[in-house]
This record gives sequence, C-alpha cells and structure tokens, in this order.
Amino acid sequence: MILNQIKRIPAAILQFKNFSITSQRYCPSIDPRDSSKLLSNCSKFGRITDAENLFDNMPDRDVVSYSIMIHGYAKYGFHKKSIDLYSHMRISGLAPNSFTIVGVLVGTAGLQSLVLGQSIHGLVVKTRLEFDMIVGTAILDMYAKCGSMINSYIVFEGMKNPGLISCNAVVARFVRNGLFEEGLVVFNQFRKFGLVPNALRC
Repeated sequence: MILNQIKRIPAAILQFKNFSITSQRYCPSIDPRDSSKLLSNCSKFGRITDAENLFDNMPDRDVVSYSIMIHGYAKYGFHKKSIDLYSHMRISGLAPNSFTIVGVLVGTAGLQSLVLGQSIHGLVVKTRLEFDMIVGTAILDMYAKCGSMINSYIVFEGMKNPGLISCNAVVARFVRNGLFEEGLVVFNQFRKFGLVPNALRC
C-alpha cells in the first residue's frame, strides 16, 4: 500500500525528499526554473504545508509563484489566506494576471464577501481582464455564491461570446440559489441558440 502511494507522488517532489518529508523550515537549493513547477505540484496535490515552506524560501517570488499559492489556498479552503497573500503580492508591487484573479475570486466566493468581490471586479474592469472568458465565468460564479444573482447575470449578459462553461455556470447558480423558474427560462434561451447546458448535472 505504501509503495503504491509512493508511485503516485510526482518525481519532482521525490527529488527533493528532504523538503517534502521533513516539517522543518528548510529547503534545499532548487533551480529557480524548477521551483515554480515544484510549487505547482505541491499545490495541485494538496500539499499546502510543503508549498508554503517552498514559497517562503524562494529568493525571488514572481506573479506566477504568488498565483500558484493563491490558487492552492483558495482551492483547499484557505480562503482568507488566499486573499491575504494577494494583498501581500500587491503591496510587493506585482500586478495580477488572469490566473491570479481567478484564484482571488475563488477565495472571495469562499468567504462570500460581496464587497470584496465588487472590489476585485472593479480591478478586472480597470485592467480589461473582463474580456477573458475564464475570468468572466469566475466573476459570475463569485457573485452567485455571494448571493447576488442579479450581478451574476449582468456579468453573463456582458460577455461577448459566452461558451458552454459560462452557460453551465449561470444556469447552475440560478438552480442552487433556489431560482428554479429563472434557471429554466435561461436554460431554454440557450437551447434556442443551439447551446445545451448540462448544468443540471453540476
């Protein structure tokens, strides 16, 4: 059983066994080109403590490393940590990219902070990232999880070319907020345009 578990551990993590196995605040010398990849692997497999140790020992943190940590925190329920780290990144003078924003929006949705979500949305508009479909979908999902389906649908209507993922998201959020009739109306509208959301399975 242990051997099977070891086989599932990414090779990059096994390579730095001193870092992965010990809980000490120690990190061996790692090629900067590999550090972001290793950080991503730790975050992807839920090794948040290892990711934190690696991130804290990085001599140079860029928007990529910050974004990976922000996503990791948000994905595994450390919503406040994701927002705090985002604030630290901005104070450090780094500008967010679309990947960063999506992670922050996931964290905001987890906190169900509508005010914070509106602030992030304002930044997205200012940086013209609202035209990114993934960012747009994350925004409408955030508003819905914060209980504002009106804002969620406004964002959806503002999308120039919403895809099936965005359609699924908005219909699913109508349903999960108990707005079944509205969700059905929107669902039927999509079908008229040839889109068939599978949100009812979400």
